Amino acid sequence: QAFCRKRVDAPRPRPMSSAAQAARRRAVEAALRVAVGLRPEQHTSVGGRQGPEVFQKQAAAVDRRRGLVNQGAYEEHQIGVFAREIGKGGVRQYLVDTYAGFILACAPECDPYSSFSSFRGLPNDMREPAHLYEVLLEDRPCWWYFDLEYSRKTNPDLEPDVASAAFKRTLELFFRHKLDAEFDDEAMLEMESSTPDKFSMHVVIKGLRRPGSGAAQPLAFGNNAQAGLLVRELMSFARQQRREQPASEARHLFVAAPPSDA
Repeated sequence: QAFCRKRVDAPRPRPMSSAAQAARRRAVEAALRVAVGLRPEQHTSVGGRQGPEVFQKQAAAVDRRRGLVNQGAYEEHQIGVFAREIGKGGVRQYLVDTYAGFILACAPECDPYSSFSSFRGLPNDMREPAHLYEVLLEDRPCWWYFDLEYSRKTNPDLEPDVASAAFKRTLELFFRHKLDAEFDDEAMLEMESSTPDKFSMHVVIKGLRRPGSGAAQPLAFGNNAQAGLLVRELMSFARQQRREQPASEARHLFVAAPPSDA
């Protein structure tokens, strides 16, 4: 027997109207304001309709944020300093805004009906990927965080998967032997931003688990100086592992420096 099958394509939904897009944006903004805890009299964005305030120097942005907090315009947890790459070589500009305003201004507004079709729903100026960062201020709480990177040119035999696995294994041993805790893989966030010339991964660890306990306990610090103290303890532990057990995975955490530009 032969069967004839006719393909019937589902009709493509029409793009959202301008009114629907505006309504969606208002709903997103309202949800963000609630999440950040903004009061009715506070602007979603520091610059009002202009969006984030932009500075060319980090120090100026940090001073502006401090001034807004001291004036009572915003509370510490509502406002931050962010960085945006604007050129080759890591050239950046710095933004001061509420967390709600930053997300609203910098997250892409894509048409949900075309967002998976080569981003046809995005304006031309938003199709290129943006590199954005939060600046971790000295006096603000933070999670335990790491920047892992090495030059591929001076370390051609070290594969990224090997390096990241070595870091995770060393963490597990450090937690067990030094903190009497278990490493919780679900409490770790990994964000890779590697290039052909450099392996780069940002790691954030939000918790650890006590032996026999259920949910992970938060691993937050009062400021990045406190987090740095525990980083130094981890590196001391890794050096000890490499010294006492030359074949241990900790050896992959120590690499050749990148070539000098001089």
